[in-house]
Amino acid sequence: MGGMEDAALQWVSVDAAKSNARSLGTVRTVGAICAGCAAGVLGLTGLSGFGMYFGNHALGTLLLWVWCGGDVKAHMSYPGVVIHGELTSGISSFILFWTLLYCVCHIY
Repeated sequence: MGGMEDAALQWVSVDAAKSNARSLGTVRTVGAICAGCAAGVLGLTGLSGFGMYFGNHALGTLLLWVWCGGDVKAHMSYPGVVIHGELTSGISSFILFWTLLYCVCHIY
């Protein structure tokens, strides 16, 4: 292997990558719950509520990108996981807290 190939090769610890993926999942789920609470309290309905979820996901992605210093490859085995990873897994928690707090604040 030459110098250019060695410079392009980067080793990632499997245990560290798994831990980072678990942490990312936890952060995304908690963020979805907080966004659902905010959407419910604000009384958002329909597409504006889902806009809150996707806006939260975009903001979380931006913050994680900044936190990693723009070099996601150093922290994750697959860099795309920061952008589109956990996009659909947090939506059920979001909807649960969105509807719960909407009902508590605006219906009852």
